[in-house]
Amino acid sequence: MILPTFKSLADPDHEGLSPRKPVCAALDIGTDKITCVIARVRGKTGGAPGLDFKVVGVGHVASQGVKAGVIVDLAAAETSIRAAVDDAERAAGFTVDEVIVNASCGRISSEVFEIDVAVRSGRVTEDDLGQVLKTARSQPRDDGRLTLHSIPIGFALDGDAGIANPLGMYGERLSVGMHVVTAEPAPLKNLALGIDRCHIKIDRVAVSPLASAISTVTADEAGIDMGAGSTTVSVFIEGLFVHADAIALGGGHVTLDLARGLSTPLTQAERIKALHGSCLTGPVDDREAIEIEAVGGEGGAENLIQVPKSNLVSIIRPRVEEIFEMLRDRLRGAGLDNMGERRIILTGGASQLTGTTEVASHIFGGQVRHGSPRLAGCPPETFTGPGFACVAGLLTYAQSAEVGLHDGLSETEDHNNAGYFGRMGRWLKQSF
Repeated sequence: MILPTFKSLADPDHEGLSPRKPVCAALDIGTDKITCVIARVRGKTGGAPGLDFKVVGVGHVASQGVKAGVIVDLAAAETSIRAAVDDAERAAGFTVDEVIVNASCGRISSEVFEIDVAVRSGRVTEDDLGQVLKTARSQPRDDGRLTLHSIPIGFALDGDAGIANPLGMYGERLSVGMHVVTAEPAPLKNLALGIDRCHIKIDRVAVSPLASAISTVTADEAGIDMGAGSTTVSVFIEGLFVHADAIALGGGHVTLDLARGLSTPLTQAERIKALHGSCLTGPVDDREAIEIEAVGGEGGAENLIQVPKSNLVSIIRPRVEEIFEMLRDRLRGAGLDNMGERRIILTGGASQLTGTTEVASHIFGGQVRHGSPRLAGCPPETFTGPGFACVAGLLTYAQSAEVGLHDGLSETEDHNNAGYFGRMGRWLKQSF
């Protein structure tokens, strides 16, 4: 078995085999919007390796009942999901009965551990590889969390690490390092329930930081997806997915800060952020005035007032700095304190604030650039902005069927929830 590298995720079926499924649908459930994209998938023409996608239906609606990726109002979330899927189906001209969905809820957490087994014949066989992976995946959890991804990131023979593919090599002990991404079960079950109420099955689940990275980063970069309700991060080292994390802060909190700091309604604060929001102070900001509707006066009447643009920066920048500082500290806590040595890619709707790359570069100490979502076979304008990075990555990830990933719980592992998850169409399943 060859390790599942970034290439096998971002360019599934790169050896030119047939698509896993000729039609796939991706559902991105976020705090600000819910997006559904339907695409047809086929091998590249002319015998070239890889797959091409043709987007045939897109639906996106304002998200209701979702906060930081967590469903807080089941009925409202169901209505929004139905609307997004219905719009995509109408555009495509046909219906879909299953989707791949993102997960950013449940306090996503990464951990790495190592398991070893004896090599029975003295030379590594397929059975030995299967045994060490099975042993690693079946390790019991005593914290009640659900495993969303369990990905091998390195093999070792008799303590000699750095082996990409040990098949056929000689040794007595075979070890595998596993990157495991987990989440709390209740938010995931509510996510599944909201989709199930729309009479749609969940084919696969991918954590949001991985999905966003697949469509925006390259093999040795880190991806930060700044959404409305949460910000996620993914790290790739030598092409291997080694870390994922999420914090419940995002662009929506910048909007709240503006609404409070300027005493203006949320709708006005969002508009001000979109039109004038910046993390950087300009030379004429103190003299450039912005007209806003401020709540105040007798009876709470709305008044038009003018505020210097510099006031916006003084409100926006501290929150953006807080988001990046929290991510930096969490990465350091995970042993990834060399982020200044690798390039960071910013994506997500909130990353469009002017100056986010400069602030991130200052805090992480390295190169930072914006990333636009890409999807093989689709022109760049298919996805109109960084807010579509997650759903584009989901479509690609949906085709990576046999790259050694473990999506959630297998039927045999999920003893306590077999009835529920079985009825949900085995949406948390193995993909070895």
